[in-house]
Amino acid sequence: MTLTASSTATESPRAKARVLWIACGAHALHDGFTDTLYVLLPLWQAQFALSYAVTGILRALYAGVMAGMQTFPLCATPQVNVWVTLRL
Repeated sequence: MTLTASSTATESPRAKARVLWIACGAHALHDGFTDTLYVLLPLWQAQFALSYAVTGILRALYAGVMAGMQTFPLCATPQVNVWVTLRL
C-alpha cells in the first residue's frame, strides 16, 4: 500500500468545499455529544443511583480520555515519537 500526498492546488473548489463541510459537520457532532454529557450525568446519577463521587469520577475519566486523545496524533509522527520516548 502506497501513501501519496494530495496537493490542494490541484483540487477543485467543490472538492475543497465538500471536505470543509464534512469537517464542520464532524466537529459539530463531536461538540454536540460532548455537551450532551453534562445533561446526561445527572440523569445517569438518578437512574443508576450513583453518588456524587462516582459521577465526578466518570466526569474526570471522560476529561482525561479526551485530553489524552488530543495528544495521540502528535505521538504518531516519527519525530515526536522519538522526543516522547526520550522524555519518558
